[in-house]
Amino acid sequence: MKTQINGIEITPGMAELLEEWFEEGEESTPSLFVKHLNSIQDLLCRVLIDHNLVKEVDVKDCIASLICIKDDFKRLIPDDNEQN
Repeated sequence: MKTQINGIEITPGMAELLEEWFEEGEESTPSLFVKHLNSIQDLLCRVLIDHNLVKEVDVKDCIASLICIKDDFKRLIPDDNEQN
């Protein structure tokens, strides 16, 4: 059985990720993504202004956040195997 929402087919992997996100309530992952991306934007602006203001730990945290966001969004793109 195929599930569609607004004409978009939802694969089992996509459904699993969306369920994880919405079980978290108000502090859901998409809301946290916005906060993480804002802090990364702030960090990059500080780097452009004065690279001495940024600590190595800040950069590592930002990179880790970007990797987590990328991994979650990759789960929203169905594999060829899931589409068939």
